[in-house]
Amino acid sequence: MLYAERLVDTLGNGYIEYPEVWSARRTRERFRAIPMDDARIDLARKYFLAMAHLYWLIPLRDAFAIIEAQSPGVFTREELTAFAQVAMHADTDYCILGVEQLFEGEQETPFDARLIIYGFLLSEDADEELLPRIYAMQQGKPYYVPERDVLLRYAKRGYIEPSASLRELRAFLLACFAGDAAFVGKILEILAFLSKADEDLSEAIKLFLSAFPDEAPPHDKTVELFGDLYVDFHNNLQIPCNRGHSPRSLTALHAPEGAAPRSIGLDEQTREAIRRGELDANDLRNIILRMELPNEALRQQLLRQLDETVALAQHPAQTGRNDPRGGGKKDKKCRGK
Repeated sequence: MLYAERLVDTLGNGYIEYPEVWSARRTRERFRAIPMDDARIDLARKYFLAMAHLYWLIPLRDAFAIIEAQSPGVFTREELTAFAQVAMHADTDYCILGVEQLFEGEQETPFDARLIIYGFLLSEDADEELLPRIYAMQQGKPYYVPERDVLLRYAKRGYIEPSASLRELRAFLLACFAGDAAFVGKILEILAFLSKADEDLSEAIKLFLSAFPDEAPPHDKTVELFGDLYVDFHNNLQIPCNRGHSPRSLTALHAPEGAAPRSIGLDEQTREAIRRGELDANDLRNIILRMELPNEALRQQLLRQLDETVALAQHPAQTGRNDPRGGGKKDKKCRGK
């Protein structure tokens, strides 16, 4: 159930009138009243789900433009508007709201400026600051729009586009967890969600550690390798705050090839000083935040490596080999409602 009351408390906008959620039967009847055949209604439904899952926030007019560009002549703007007017009442993975319903002081917007919002952002599982943070970070960025077949795969919640970094991380996890593909698949889905939800690297490391039996934690070097693979995975993952771009692809759009180093890192001496308590991690974080760097991607690399080092210091792992075969993982729910 969407948490209108928490939005009121968080964003200070008073009473929010959330659209009535219709029954499945009523929703079907209203869709059938639109002069569109079932195939086109199903295609529109897939597009709306895909964009909710890929972007988490997207104005209807931008969604309409993407659909019209990928499926020319299939829909009129009037048909897409009629579909959205019904879809906003459906019990699904997204909702449709105007910015004036979310943020104090915003003027009422026309219908096509309303936002398709991934339902998780308005659920009790979400950090209350996540929606406004993603909304602010998206402004001024171009959309990542994959080919139609790829975009429509995002209609399935949890879809991750294939990449070399995904393959490497999956292979590493399979080696860690005795080839349990189903278990590794679930871990990858949660890791992708943590990354998209702008969680710190430390949360990913906690998840990785919790997947091992308490009596057989991983070696420190194994955790460090996981951290490196996860950072690479994150840098190549389609991120909502970047309007679907991965951090790496967005950086490439704004910098000529070779204009700046692609990677940067903390040296081993610095990592060891943090682990021993000889260097204050908060002081180093403030230094990194003030540093002049060629781009923000490099700053984020340093901050994530710092988070990894701090997490290792706070959750020391035992040395030696082990043979993990399961264990209870800490599952962060990823629900659309």
